[in-house]
Amino acid sequence: MSQSFKILFHLKKGKGTNENVQPIYVRLTVDGKRVEWSVQRSCEESKWNKLTGRMAGSKEEAKKLNAYLDAIQASIYDVQREHAQRKERVTAEQVRTTIIYGSEEKAHTLLEVYQYHNEQFEKLVGIEYSFRTLQKFRTCLRTVREFLRFKYHREDIPLSMLNHKFLTDYEFYLKTEWQLHHNSAMVCLKKLKKIIRLCIANDWLDKDPFRSFKITSKETHRNFLLKDELERLISEPLTSEKLRRVRDVFVFSCYTGLSYTDVSELTPNDISIGIDGIQGVFTKRAKTDTSSRIPLLPIAYDIIQKYATDPQVVNTGLLLPKMSNQKLNHYLKEISVICGFNKKLTFHCARPDIVWTTADNKKIGVEITEAVISQLEFQKNSFKDEITDCVLEKLRDQLPFNFDITVKPYLDRKISQCQKNNSIGQIVKILLAEAINLKDNEILNLYDFGSDIDIYPPDIKRMILLYGYRNLPDGIKSIKIGRWDSAGESWNPKLGAIWVPDLTLDTLSEIIKKKETKLEKYAVCDEYWLVIWESGGRNSYYKNISAFDPPNTKFQKVFLARTFANVVVVLK
Repeated sequence: MSQSFKILFHLKKGKGTNENVQPIYVRLTVDGKRVEWSVQRSCEESKWNKLTGRMAGSKEEAKKLNAYLDAIQASIYDVQREHAQRKERVTAEQVRTTIIYGSEEKAHTLLEVYQYHNEQFEKLVGIEYSFRTLQKFRTCLRTVREFLRFKYHREDIPLSMLNHKFLTDYEFYLKTEWQLHHNSAMVCLKKLKKIIRLCIANDWLDKDPFRSFKITSKETHRNFLLKDELERLISEPLTSEKLRRVRDVFVFSCYTGLSYTDVSELTPNDISIGIDGIQGVFTKRAKTDTSSRIPLLPIAYDIIQKYATDPQVVNTGLLLPKMSNQKLNHYLKEISVICGFNKKLTFHCARPDIVWTTADNKKIGVEITEAVISQLEFQKNSFKDEITDCVLEKLRDQLPFNFDITVKPYLDRKISQCQKNNSIGQIVKILLAEAINLKDNEILNLYDFGSDIDIYPPDIKRMILLYGYRNLPDGIKSIKIGRWDSAGESWNPKLGAIWVPDLTLDTLSEIIKKKETKLEKYAVCDEYWLVIWESGGRNSYYKNISAFDPPNTKFQKVFLARTFANVVVVLK
């Protein structure tokens, strides 16, 4: 396997270089194709020997420079020799990349990976993600690019430069140069954290700079309209058609509880009559992907009817006028001035002003919460899924069939990152040895014995192993794996619904205590109701319910909406 291989060191004159002192480049030609790169050294043209490709003379300066060039040449030949030993052909670009970056794979840079992520993300818009989320990632990429120019005077940096100081400097830059509030700056850092996790998952980055950096959020206080202010807003004569349209959309949100994103995407098909004969809005929340069925109150219905024949709205196929969130908030500020409100009015202010107006004109303030799993349980389930996902990824290409797998750790034991990595590697070895002979639709269950099995007599040890008990890795309670040839891919069967602690008077009192602090946003209402919506973000639901007639609460009525049973339980 012969290849032509030629190395040449030469001076290269550039636009910004000195007439006398010029940078040294190495030119490598392999099979007629050549590449060249700077060796980060320079030499006076009068002292350079073009025949030898070295600095002329015997002074110490010449000796050091020539020794450096000899070392580069030796490194180039080492790369050629390694490929020859493996009986592989080598290209000039492969040699160049190996010399510069230490391997044949080019070292990745921060903006390169960020841009790669955004390009992949863009292809999933409309499938898994929204265009607005893509816009947020693009904005955050722009902040990182400008930060690099501001702080490092560079267009990009290698991933190896990411550390704790980089994150703290980036946070400071966002707050000072971009004038972002704390929570807005944290949003940019969350986006950056996703990019860094992508780098770690692909082994492009060894250390996680976020390990010692905590992303925090500060509680915000949102403005809201009082009852008389909302009535004044509705009755205020506005001369501008744009302002009237903005007011209608805002008021519609007040009486439906829908966010800007949900309101802006409503179509006439989302309005229908339910089984109870009441006309309502049937849609899915964009943020949570949960179904919503909202009865249409008279004011909201009148607004829909107003735009049912509006040519500008009808041509868009939407239910209401649509404009950007920035424009809506800009016009809301104008409306706030016209109405004489001494507060900042934004579209976010619409949702806390929801009240239900009954037929006899009674105002009911309805506060809604979700039955969610406790934070401790959430962390435990997240840790279990994290370990299972890691094992799944390592086994996916090693087992010759599709499977589902669940790895359960001991929830009462703390496992360090190092222990977790070691346990994952041991689990993979165990399953490669024991699950390789599984048949279709067969399931293997392994349980931690809790002590050393080898200390028992052979007959007892045989029985222990027969029942699936093993010396499992540190912190692992059980492993379950099943073979499914009909499955499209291997997966982690995460629970779609999980029990939460029983709904007792004590747990209900905690919920009520927290939600009562939000009653002030309803201004003056005749009654206050609390609705606990079962099946939240983790699809949680209560196993047993014993919380009825909670005492000493400002809520006149308390309900539990059970989505799985499709019933509403009256707790008070």
